[in-house]
Amino acid sequence: PLPSRRNGSGKRRHLWDQCLTDVGIANSTDPADQIRFILIGDSVMRLQEEALRGFVTGSTAKNVKISRISMFGGISRTLSNVTADLRNIRQGNPDERRIVVFNSALHDVDRLCSSEMRSSRKKHFPGVSDDDLVCVEFYEELLGRLVDVVAKYPAELKVFRTANAAWPKYGNFGFAWPTTKVQPFSRSPNFVAKINEIAYDVIPKRGQGGIHIIDGYWISLPRPDHTEVGSINTIGKHMVHPGVEVIS
Repeated sequence: PLPSRRNGSGKRRHLWDQCLTDVGIANSTDPADQIRFILIGDSVMRLQEEALRGFVTGSTAKNVKISRISMFGGISRTLSNVTADLRNIRQGNPDERRIVVFNSALHDVDRLCSSEMRSSRKKHFPGVSDDDLVCVEFYEELLGRLVDVVAKYPAELKVFRTANAAWPKYGNFGFAWPTTKVQPFSRSPNFVAKINEIAYDVIPKRGQGGIHIIDGYWISLPRPDHTEVGSINTIGKHMVHPGVEVIS
């Protein structure tokens, strides 16, 4: 939980509560004073949600909500659901203040670039062969569609988180080409840096100037294994999950 600090009476107060008090909206029932964090993405966003909920543990705030929209399977499979969920949130709470944090990349690389997903691609992208599919360019197109949706969505803050320095469990772009060839296992995270370059190019062009980018790659690269393998990682040990220190 977030640290507390003493108020004027000497009692400890949760820092979250103090921040809301400072801006005059602590436990306000006014619809315009309701705050919602919307986290969109893969399991890294699930970790982000757990960290955020941990931060507010012990808070008495009732006007802060957290919603998560899963993109397990990549943009091509989930964009329609993301759009629908965002619409439902807006319709259910039209006057609330929203903060949107989203990510993409690893599941998309898995679906678009890895040789293991070749049969799945034939079903999901009929008429497109691996010889014709340039997976990185296809991801750029899909990311643009996602950014378009977020850019048009009413929120006070919108942030894209780049992919962390993962080992290439999800696709190995750049190690063997075309993707019909066997992809050798490598512990290099360089392919993630390549994918992140796409975000730095697409978001300024398609984000209408309203989407910020925060780094998830360089901050996680110095970790010896780029992962969190301790018991504190409640969603399980995984080669592509950043450590709790990175999420926090």
